[in-house]
Amino acid sequence: MHPSPLHVSPPGSNSSARVKGRPHTLESRQKISAANRGKVPWNKGRSMSQETKDKIRQGVLRRLDEKERLNPKTPDLNKKESTRKRGDPLSDEIRAKISETMKKKWANSTYAEERKKAREALYESAIINATQADGSVDYSKVNVIGMAGRKHSKETREKISQTLKARWETEDGFRDRMVTMMKMARGNEEGKVPEETRKKISQKLKKRWREEEGFRDRMMLGIKTRALASSPRAEEHRKRISDAIKAKWTEDDYRKRATDGINRSLKERAAKGTLKNRGSKKNTSNKKSLKEKTKSVKEEEVNVANKQEISFVKEDVKSMKTKTKLPAKEDETETIKHAKKATKSVERGMQPPSSTLVTAQRPKQQEEEEVVIDMTEVGFEDEPKEAHLHTNLSDMAALKQERYSELSRDVWNLLYGDDDEFVDDDDADGSLYATTAATRGGY
Repeated sequence: MHPSPLHVSPPGSNSSARVKGRPHTLESRQKISAANRGKVPWNKGRSMSQETKDKIRQGVLRRLDEKERLNPKTPDLNKKESTRKRGDPLSDEIRAKISETMKKKWANSTYAEERKKAREALYESAIINATQADGSVDYSKVNVIGMAGRKHSKETREKISQTLKARWETEDGFRDRMVTMMKMARGNEEGKVPEETRKKISQKLKKRWREEEGFRDRMMLGIKTRALASSPRAEEHRKRISDAIKAKWTEDDYRKRATDGINRSLKERAAKGTLKNRGSKKNTSNKKSLKEKTKSVKEEEVNVANKQEISFVKEDVKSMKTKTKLPAKEDETETIKHAKKATKSVERGMQPPSSTLVTAQRPKQQEEEEVVIDMTEVGFEDEPKEAHLHTNLSDMAALKQERYSELSRDVWNLLYGDDDEFVDDDDADGSLYATTAATRGGY
């Protein structure tokens, strides 16, 4: 093997030995590159055999064993190396000096502006690099290099929060820049995730729920934790939130932003028709409540009318008892029983409330009061309810009027009639009504 002309061997050494510990200069690297330019590597397109792979593996393991034997690792040694790699901890004095120096630098407006521009450019480039082919942004790859393995303390997070709040409220153009960057990250002008991206995210999450081991348990734990966090707040906590919101509404800027957002939301909902649908539902509920109120008022009126009707019937029965001349005590007792039974039957017939009333009158020579009876809810067992569905309105009116007349006549006969042949269905012999009519003698 001939020595390379680019390698210079030290005097007294083997010319074929490889030079170690001497890095190539820039000129040397350029010469090597020019000499190898256009040549095809001898191992291009070749794959190693299993025998070659085993040899490489054995050599690597042998060197690792030798390194472990020469440099044994102990817990103390590991801790020492870890501390050495992290560097010496800064004392409070050194930290104070660094802080003063950085404050002086940031007090310079030129330096501050340059650093802000550099930081924003770095963030934008990180967003662009983390943007995937479908337009979505993988935020796990943004700003992770500088904070890898580090966590801010509670005091540091509080300072960062106050600084950002102040910038959002006071710094000109900061809000617009942040909104623009968020829209750029979303990939459209509205700042909303495209429908295609939403579908891809949905499919990916469904696949992870089905296939990824441990994903379901982590998600369920997060859901439970979120449910506990959203549990009803204490009264003191609610009061603090209320006071904070009230204080913010006293600020003109916040009030303007909030009212503008509410108006914009109302316009969007009106354009989509959401407000119209809600209004129609509300009107329907109002109509229902109005109908229910009207129905209840009508029922009260009918109940009052029914009570008055029952009182009229009782007064008629009393007047009938006083005007009837009974020859014997037994007949008077039977007549009283008959009157009570008639009153109860009339009351049972008028129990259901109704607004349709029929007036039954006695002949003019009888100076008695009118008897008003509810006829709508009186049932006819011979006629099914479905019969009215197939009848014309005129026929229905005529049939109803005829039945009302018949029932009015029967009620009048029951109270004031003198038919000796009337037989009560409740009395097996019919002797009660026959005796009463015969002894009464009519009017």
